[in-house]
Amino acid sequence: MALSLRTKGVLHSWFTAYNPDLSSYSPGLSLFIRLAEESHSLGLSKIDLGRGEERYKWSLATGSVPVCEGSVSTRALATLLRASWRQTRDWVSASRLAGGTKLLRPFREWLAYH
Repeated sequence: MALSLRTKGVLHSWFTAYNPDLSSYSPGLSLFIRLAEESHSLGLSKIDLGRGEERYKWSLATGSVPVCEGSVSTRALATLLRASWRQTRDWVSASRLAGGTKLLRPFREWLAYH
């Protein structure tokens, strides 16, 4: 069994699973060979096996592309925005614009989804 993502003629291999008792038959390797045989009829121009040093990837690969890893965290920004929202809400509620929170609700909803 294989779970993969497909886009614009590229199949991105994600998870491949098989019964470990059958490992001597190389089911994963057999799956990818069969997939490569059918790739043209499936509209695939490339099968991306993903990063990793697994032996089957090197035995099937016709090339490689260097990739980088990283992450972007916006937790501090989200916390800052929430705090700013609460301060603004409290300020408006305490002012003569007490009914103004209705005006700010659309902004809050937009902020929640972006």
